[in-house]
Amino acid sequence: MARLAGHDAVKWGVQDSNLRRLSQQIYSLSRLTASVTPLG
Repeated sequence: MARLAGHDAVKWGVQDSNLRRLSQQIYSLSRLTASVTPLG
C-alpha cells in the first residue's frame, strides 16, 4: 500500500480505526445472533 503524506495519512488512519471498531461491533453482533438463532 502506498504511503500517504500529511493529512491524507491522518484521515486514512482515523477511517481505519473507525472501520476496525465497526467491524468488531458487527462481529460481536453476528456472534450473538448466531448463538441465538442457528443458521440453516
